[in-house]
Parts: sequence; structure tokens; C-alpha cells
Amino acid sequence: IVVVVVFSFNNTERRVTDWDGFGLRWYEYVFANLEIQRYLTNSIIVGLGTAVIATLIGTMAALGLQRAPRWFRLPFDALTYVSIIVPEIVIALATLVFFASTIGRDGILTNITGSEIGFGYHTIVGALSLFNISLVMLLVRARLSGMDRTMVEASYDLFGTPWRTFWQITFPQLLPAIVA
Repeated sequence: IVVVVVFSFNNTERRVTDWDGFGLRWYEYVFANLEIQRYLTNSIIVGLGTAVIATLIGTMAALGLQRAPRWFRLPFDALTYVSIIVPEIVIALATLVFFASTIGRDGILTNITGSEIGFGYHTIVGALSLFNISLVMLLVRARLSGMDRTMVEASYDLFGTPWRTFWQITFPQLLPAIVA
């Protein structure tokens, strides 16, 4: 990443690896090109939507599974690890087939409702969020397992409500994992 950032200030007109002095030529090109700006806007919309959804759902799932019995937690653990072990391209193709067969032109929901939902931001954000929820769950659950439970128990002993205990004790300790 550092090499890419350094060479983005290269003033060359030919090969990017030949340093021709410091310049902002490529940034001027990006800001003048409306198509690249559209791609950047799409990436920001999808990235922010995916990050918010995956973080919220993944954190809630990790907190919910924290005290669940082992027999209940095992299927969720299996799905979480499968989504990480399986290559991303396989998940992407499976998701495309799923969306095409449900909301696509001849999909099940299209045939039932008579209206085509189609592809767009909602399908991209949904697919990426589904993949990233498992990563968020693993990070937050790892942080939860290393958390000191005595502070939570002390809060309950001092008549702290579960909501207040969460916001004053648990959440500040989870914040680094949530941000990651």
C-alpha cells in the first residue's frame, strides 16, 4: 500500500515504475474523470453500508451467542467457520445464483409477485454484509472471551441494570474489536 501511495505522486506519463519527479498528475486525472468518480462513489456507498450492517448484526450475534448453550451455539459456529474457509469466489458465485433464482428476471419471487426486484446496491451490500458478519462475530467473540467478567458481576452486585452494565462496562471493552 505504501508503494502504491508513493507512486501515485509520480509525474510520469509512461511507465508508473519510472520515477519522473513529484506531481499530482494522477489525482488531477481522477478528479477530472466523472466515470472514476462514479466508481468511487459506488465503492463508498457499498463499503459504508456493508460496514454498518455487518458490524451491527455481527456484534449482536456475538453478544447473543456469548451465553448460549453449546448445543445452540455449534451450528452458528459451523456456519461462521464455513464462510471463512470457503473461498470468496465460491461464495460470490453462490450468492449470484441465489439472487438470480429468487429476485432475477425469472426468479421465484418475481414469478410470485409479478414484479422484478432486480440487482443493485441492495444485493451487493447484502452479499458483502453476509460474508463480513462472520468476521465481525469472530473478532467480537474473541474479545468477549478475553474479557474480565468480574467487572460485569460487580456491576450487577451494585444493582446496575443490564443495559447500564452493557454501556458502561461491556461496550467500552468491546469497542476495539468493534472498530476493527
